[in-house]
Amino acid sequence: MVNRVIVRTTTFIQDDWVWAYSYTDGAGNSCDVYYKGDGKNRPFTYDTLNQDLWRTAQHIIVDFTNRTVTPYKGVGATTRKVVCTDGTTATEQRTESDTCISYYNETWSTSYVKFTMKVSCGNPFEDLAGKIDYTFDVWVWNTGDVHVEGIHDGFPMYEIHKKVDDNTAVEIYRHDYKVTGEGLSSLYGSGEHTVNVTG
Repeated sequence: MVNRVIVRTTTFIQDDWVWAYSYTDGAGNSCDVYYKGDGKNRPFTYDTLNQDLWRTAQHIIVDFTNRTVTPYKGVGATTRKVVCTDGTTATEQRTESDTCISYYNETWSTSYVKFTMKVSCGNPFEDLAGKIDYTFDVWVWNTGDVHVEGIHDGFPMYEIHKKVDDNTAVEIYRHDYKVTGEGLSSLYGSGEHTVNVTG
């Protein structure tokens, strides 16, 4: 039996800036709205614990010795930049409440624990913008195996890792919007991709 299994799920934008839309201001200037990403070179990796390189993060520590689960959650800051044809640039930062991230349905058996991880986080600047959505049912066994079933949107990047005791973290699942060709419009709806993986 292993002592501890960590399940870490993050979403992130693998771009420096993402163009969102254009509008015309009251003075007749054309303005472009951009949102800051997490860096075009940000890799799929477990090692973002002390870095703000994600849109959302859930970090679940399963302790089989004491039969406890400790969940952590976080929401990355959203930075908006507006560039207008009169030469002005305005940048502002806000952070969505982490109440959009939830952990529930914890159930123990003799050899595993099952729980649900859910995210439905919007844009603090745009009330009508699509949300980052996922719902994952997770089974963690005392052998160190992890099984994940659920759904998620096509944007942004999604990654799930596990770390067993002091071993190197292992990637269980990834979704790459650059491979599938999806973008901001994929945030609308409640999840078009299904997950059913064991690692």
